[in-house]
Parts: sequence; structure tokens; C-alpha cells
Amino acid sequence: MSRFYGIAIPMKIVLIGIVWVFFFLAVISGYLVNVRNLPGDSYKGYSDALTHIAQAMAMAHPGSFAGDYTLSDSKGHFFNNFLVFYLETMGSFFPSFSHAHFFLGVPMTFFHLSGFYLLGRILGGRAEWGILLSFASFATINLPVEYWAFHLYPRSLGLFTALLPFFLLLFVRFIHQPARWPWLFMLLGASSFVHQISVPFVGFALWCSLFAFRPPNWRWIPFLGMLTLVGLAFLAGMIPFEIKIIMDSMASGEEAVNYQDAMAAFTFLYGKNVPVYLQPWGVIKQTVLAILTTPGLIVTLLIGMAGVIANLLGYLGERRFGVGMVLLSLGLVFVSGAVPLAERYWMDMHEKLPVLKDGPRNLVYLLPIMLVSAFVTIHRLGERYTRPHLALLVAALLTGAWWSAGIHQGQIYPIANMGEYTQCLKELHLVCLPREDNEIDFVKALQQRIPYKGRIFAYGHTYRLKVMLHRPMVFSKKDVQLQYYISKKKMVEGFRLLQRIQLVENNPDPFQQIAGVKQIATELGAEYFIISRHVWDRVQNHQDKLNALFGEPLYHDNLGALYRIGAS
Repeated sequence: MSRFYGIAIPMKIVLIGIVWVFFFLAVISGYLVNVRNLPGDSYKGYSDALTHIAQAMAMAHPGSFAGDYTLSDSKGHFFNNFLVFYLETMGSFFPSFSHAHFFLGVPMTFFHLSGFYLLGRILGGRAEWGILLSFASFATINLPVEYWAFHLYPRSLGLFTALLPFFLLLFVRFIHQPARWPWLFMLLGASSFVHQISVPFVGFALWCSLFAFRPPNWRWIPFLGMLTLVGLAFLAGMIPFEIKIIMDSMASGEEAVNYQDAMAAFTFLYGKNVPVYLQPWGVIKQTVLAILTTPGLIVTLLIGMAGVIANLLGYLGERRFGVGMVLLSLGLVFVSGAVPLAERYWMDMHEKLPVLKDGPRNLVYLLPIMLVSAFVTIHRLGERYTRPHLALLVAALLTGAWWSAGIHQGQIYPIANMGEYTQCLKELHLVCLPREDNEIDFVKALQQRIPYKGRIFAYGHTYRLKVMLHRPMVFSKKDVQLQYYISKKKMVEGFRLLQRIQLVENNPDPFQQIAGVKQIATELGAEYFIISRHVWDRVQNHQDKLNALFGEPLYHDNLGALYRIGAS
């Protein structure tokens, strides 16, 4: 017991407080550190966030992206999920849609930590188990297909990850009450509104594990009938949120497009990530190799497998738990690996692009299965041999091993962001002041000179500029990638445009390059042409040639230049 102003406080409450304070300071500090670089909608995040924000902006301001390569078409609003709905609704309550997106990290973290804490407490019977599982589950672990858990930038996968422990909690609570299963799976299916890619695969794996929990007084025929009802309830909850993405994918695949052209476009657009999408068997091998070459994950896997085997043999309690974990794991590998692999071969045979190309990403859910299985094993060993405190110590060591594996892109996010925020506090600033950033000034200058709805072509810039400027972009590589889900025909057309641009860029004369790209931009209906820093560096000393090509620049500085190429 600890004492605070004379009040006795249990030590476990103190531990809970320390863990939660650490993580919330980490997330809030990350939020405060990063929002200082967000004037308007300047966003330095990853591509998924940009596409969600751009779509929310287009939906909140109808017609503002007329002429955009993707968002001018209502089919371009292909994300039908909670994150876009949240951004569209809440964007006006924040300085920008990007601020609203960042802020979502705070409640997302709360739900993630709370869910795994409650799950650990139920499985272990004590608050300390909840603290350790919550702490371990928050480590960011990178696999070839996907990464698990905490990331500074909220995304749909992270939101579903935060909800997952609550579904597992209900699953454990009602596993011996089959009458509750249809309602639970209908609720799980409805969570497709959060992340359409994860739910069908995770739901199927959980459904497979139900075979291990047939009540002793049930015959197989009524039990199979119940499992059929559970599956139908799951589909009923899922379909309203999956139907648009399924219909769009089917519609885009029915367009008159040559399979070889589509595959060439897909390969060119996704580059090094193509094996992840088109070679499920290779992805499975890469995932297994990543686990078996990471010490912290090897330890977790071995403990979890030992526990499953011990349960199967009846040494650690209920045998059905071991069977359920095996079915859960095999179900996940089957639906995330074997099914996309079979689809890949079938689609190749019939010359069609795969629909389930994102399926292998769900192999990342092997990580929480391993972690929970290892924790349950350690807890049951401690209870069996009356060494609960020793078991807690082993679980704490396992948590440390898990965090040793939890490094994504060379840093542990909470610690890195807290370190930067601490520096702001040392400078006596509660909220980190904006850094000097010339790019911010460049974007503001462009916003002042490009009218609302002014169509732009950004040479050398990325999709992020669309979000930063809140202006329609007539073409970008990211737009072409998004067309995979919307229009295979438009994806191939965009691929050919990219090839044209690449051919123009092979010309050693930088002015001929710009002239060729300008011609393409004009064909696409662009009204304004933005030259990026690296292009500007090569040509800014020859202003007379640029003026002959475009006329006088509307704006220029050391980061680039803005020209008008069409009637506004």
C-alpha cells in the first residue's frame, strides 16, 4: 500500500496510474509536437491518412474537387468507414482536418489500453496481469505485411486494433453461452465500418475457433445449425459496410481493360510492395521468417505454443482452450494466406486482377494471438504451481522481450515523441511552438494565388500537396494507385500517362522536360502548374526560358514556382 495525503492506495492502482500516465503523456506529447507543423492542412503523415483526409474534405465541401483525377467522381469517395465519417463531421470543429485526424490518437490510445487491460485482468484475475498485457500490446512491431499496435498517425487499422480486445473480452465472457454468439458476431461484423479489410478475416478465424466449444449436451447437428446462424449474423452485420467496396471492385473489374496492361500498371504502381499483394505464399514465408528471426517474438511464440500443447494434453486446464487457439490460428492463416493464394491462381487463369489482394495483411493478427496465448500459459503455470508472483515476474520479462521487438522504422514512438516534447517543456513552452518551416510559407503563398477549385498539376510534388492546398489535383501517381479500387480502366490510362511523363523526363534538357510535362498537364485540364524544389533548382537561373514557356510566374521562392497555364 502507498499513502497519498494519509489515504491508503493499493499498489496495483499506483502501477495502473503510472502506466496510463506514461502512455497518455506519450500520445498527447506526440499530438502537441506534430500539430505545430499543421497550418491549414499541411500534413506530413503517411499516404493512408492523406487519402482519408482528402476524401473527408471532398465530402464536407461538395464540388470543391471538381476536375480532380479521383475525387471529382462520386466513385472516388470509396472509403466508406468511420475515420472518413469522423473527419467529415469533426473537421469543422478543429483548425483543420489534419488536426482532427491527429487528435483521434488520444481516444484511440485510451480504448486500446483499456481494452487490453480489461482482457488481461479477466484472463489473469488480477490488475497486474491487465497492466502487463496492456503495456505489451502497445509496442509497435513491424512485419513484412503490416505493423501491429501503436502508431502516431491514427488509421482505420489502429482503430480496429483498439476495439479488438473488447471483442475478445466478450468472446471469452460468452464462449460457453452459444445463444449469445449470433449477437456478438453481428456486432463484430458491424465493426466493418471501422476497418473493412480486417473484419472479414478476423471474424472468420474467430468463427473457426467456435468448433472447439460445443456444449457437452449439444448434438452436432443443432450445433452446426447454430454455427450457420452465427455466420449469417456476422454477414448481416458486415454487409452494409462491405457492399460498396465489393460493388466498386466488381464494377471496376468489369470494365474493358486488357489483363496484361492492368497487371503491368499494377506492378509499376506498387513497385516493391507487389510481392505482398500478389504472392500470398511468399508473404506467409516472410512473416514466419520475421517472427523466427526476432528474439522477443520467438520467446513469445514458444511460450504460447507450449501452452497450447499443454492444454491439448490436459495439463493446464481446459483442453478446449488449446483446440480453440489452434483453430483460431489455422483459420487466420487459411483465410489470410491460403484463400488469397488460391484466388491469385484462379484470377491468373481467368486473366483478372485479384480482389483479395489486401488479405495477407491480416497475418499481423498472429501477433496478438501469440501474446495472449503466452500470457495465459504463464498465468496458468503460476496458478498450477502456486507461484503467482513468479509468474508475474516472467510475464514482466516477456513484456520486456516484446518491447525489444517493438521498434518500427528505427524508433519507439512514445519515447521519441515524449523526448521531443520534454525539450519544449525545458524551453518553458507547454505547447510546442511551430518550427520555422519554409514549406509552410510556400503553401500559404500558393493558397493565396490559386483560387478555390483551381485545378493544379504539381510537377515533382506528391499527393500531400492536394491536402495541403485543398485544391483539385488533375493527376498524381497516388491518384492512379487509388484507381485500382475504383476503375481499372482509369488506372491503366493513368499508368500510360506516367509512362509518358517518364519518357519526357529521359530528355537531358530540363526545359524540354518541363515543356513535355506541361503539355500533359494542359491535356488533363490543369489551370495552374507548380514546379517543385528539385526541378526549380535546375532551372531558376534561366528565368527567360521559363517565362517564354509559361509567362511570368505568379509566385516563386527557393522551394519552387507557380505558373498559370489555362483560363481560370
